[in-house]
Amino acid sequence: MEPSKSELRAALNAVVLETLPIVASGLAVLFAIFAVGHVLLLPAPIAMPMTAVASVTAVAFLALWYVLRSFALRPGWAHPLAVLMAGLVLANSLLHFYLVARPQETTNLMLLILGAGFVALSFRWLALVSAATLAGWAAVAATSLRSPSWRHFGFALLASTVLSLVVHAARVRTLRRLQRLRLLDERRGAQLRAALRASEEARQKLEVSTREMELMVRAVQQSEERFRRFTDLEGIAIHEHGRILDANPALARMFGYELLQIVGMNLLQFFTPESRAPLMEKIDTACDEPYEAMGLRTDGTSFAVDCASKTVPYQGRTARVIALRDIRERKQAEQALRRSETLYRTLADSVPGLVFTHTPEGGCDYCNRRWYEFTGLSEAQTLGFGWLTALHLEDRRRLTDHVIHSFRRGEAYEYEIRLRGRDGAYRWFFGRSSPVRDARGEIIKWVGTCMDINDRKRMEHALQEADRRKDEFLAILGHELRNPLASIRNAQHYLRTAGAGVAGNGDGRAEEARNIIDRQTAHMTRLVDDLLDLSRISSGKIALRRAPVALVELARKTVEDHRSILEGRGVTVMTRFTTARLYVIGDATRLSQVIGNVLLNAGKFTDPGGAVSVTVQRGAGSKTAVIDIRDTGIGMEPELLGRLFDPFAQGEHTGARSRGGLGLGLALTKRLVEAHGGQVSAASKGLGRGSEFTIRLPLESSDHVETAREATVSWLAPDGGQTRLSGSTPSRGLLTE
Repeated sequence: MEPSKSELRAALNAVVLETLPIVASGLAVLFAIFAVGHVLLLPAPIAMPMTAVASVTAVAFLALWYVLRSFALRPGWAHPLAVLMAGLVLANSLLHFYLVARPQETTNLMLLILGAGFVALSFRWLALVSAATLAGWAAVAATSLRSPSWRHFGFALLASTVLSLVVHAARVRTLRRLQRLRLLDERRGAQLRAALRASEEARQKLEVSTREMELMVRAVQQSEERFRRFTDLEGIAIHEHGRILDANPALARMFGYELLQIVGMNLLQFFTPESRAPLMEKIDTACDEPYEAMGLRTDGTSFAVDCASKTVPYQGRTARVIALRDIRERKQAEQALRRSETLYRTLADSVPGLVFTHTPEGGCDYCNRRWYEFTGLSEAQTLGFGWLTALHLEDRRRLTDHVIHSFRRGEAYEYEIRLRGRDGAYRWFFGRSSPVRDARGEIIKWVGTCMDINDRKRMEHALQEADRRKDEFLAILGHELRNPLASIRNAQHYLRTAGAGVAGNGDGRAEEARNIIDRQTAHMTRLVDDLLDLSRISSGKIALRRAPVALVELARKTVEDHRSILEGRGVTVMTRFTTARLYVIGDATRLSQVIGNVLLNAGKFTDPGGAVSVTVQRGAGSKTAVIDIRDTGIGMEPELLGRLFDPFAQGEHTGARSRGGLGLGLALTKRLVEAHGGQVSAASKGLGRGSEFTIRLPLESSDHVETAREATVSWLAPDGGQTRLSGSTPSRGLLTE
């Protein structure tokens, strides 16, 4: 296919554009030489303008050379740039021609026209340059045409123009032929390359087709082999409306027949009576869906079979082929699996803990009944990762990191977490999860259990708290014993150094030393007695002398016994007793000890200027007596109220240590009140708002009091029961700080 004119024109323009950088660089050098020559050869009046114009032209050509080398211009710019370059040359030649005005200068214009003929490949642009050149020459030489030399050089200029056109025509024709051949060669090369690519693609497709054919042949062979094995395992029969037309040996073996016996038999004879009606319906409706039925052997035994049927052409007519597979083993495996799953679920639901399983990816796929009963979540809310909603927020990140680490290593892991119950309360659980692996060692499931350890955690906390209080008690005990011992040691040292004579002469300091020894010895005795009383109550060995006790008189006497102590500390004591006679059955000494302990405790934590009030009255229902002791002291925080009656309990914030005592008084009070069948409680509105202690004791009626005998001594057992013991003496009641 011949190239079009536009393709040839574009190719020729590209040739011109390729030559222009060389022409521009040559002309830049030429006009630089002209500028130097003008300075050296021309007269001064002419040299200055000619040199300036030549220099500007050299710079212009140098700029064109830079543009042509640096930028990828379109081929359409070729001839306009060539005309621009010719115009610059023409301007220099005409200026020179005008200034010198000699016919010999026409040679420059001749060279310009000839050069344009050699460079330009477009007749229009060449004609434009030639016409401009001739017009410029004519304008300058118009006044001197009568001179023979001017006419001679004019004809030479015309001859140069004709020669330039001839050169242009020959060059364009040659270049067009060359460009046509080149374009044809490029097209044929492109067609050849396309043909080669098509050939390569065809070869590759042929190779792919060959491989696919080989795979298809191999697949057909494998399919034939599978079909052969399949027909050996499954019984196949071809029937028409239930009458067997053909069958394979596997069907005969499956039902206990000879192969020749089967042909012509009714298909229904191979099934139990209860399976025949559904089978006949399948045959009549030409059902292609697989189904199960019960097969019947010649010996009368039945077995489960899986049936699949399809319509096929057979010997020029339409028939049905049915494939029967013995599925006894599968049924037995399914039954065993169901029994195993039922046993597993029953076992998992019977255990008291939480049982669950996870997929290898970590999602929960089973939880036992105990999980749903405890958390109150539904199955939809639990499965997957929904169970995390029941996990305490502080435990989620820790457990998640632990699980990810164990899943990556494939190792069993243990953890302690808090789970939220349906009541919203969190309980501690100890969990362990282990991987289940298949025969290849791959993890197929994770099985885990969680046991409730909330009581154990609470006991651990209680033991830690008891151990802490024990350490505090030992420190307080050492402090409480050290102080009186130091005072006794100082008093003994004074008596030993002063001598018996001084002591016998009524020295006041000796008397003061003996009083110190008495007071501190009594203080130590009270501390030791408190410890012994608490130990006796805890072990069930404290004796109570039970008798009718007038509670109001006992309370009044106890208050008066301790009034001086409290008022000595600057605490006012106020009382309000009922006028009714209130009787209780109990140990008067221990009841006095109870009231005294609470009274002294109130005075101890009330600053000077405060007050303590004691009220005794009949309780609601007239069956209990209520002793209410209030103070305006430092009060208590709610946290302390919960353990106020525990042994060695003291508040850090109250300054209890600086006020003395072992923290046993209120614990003894609670045990003694409970030993009398009563209750004791404490209340406070907060720090700085005082405290209130309330003791409730069961009352006895007046007629019971009149007939009451001296109560037997009883022993308070640790479990709250009592064992009678006669002949014991009551223990002495002591006030405890």
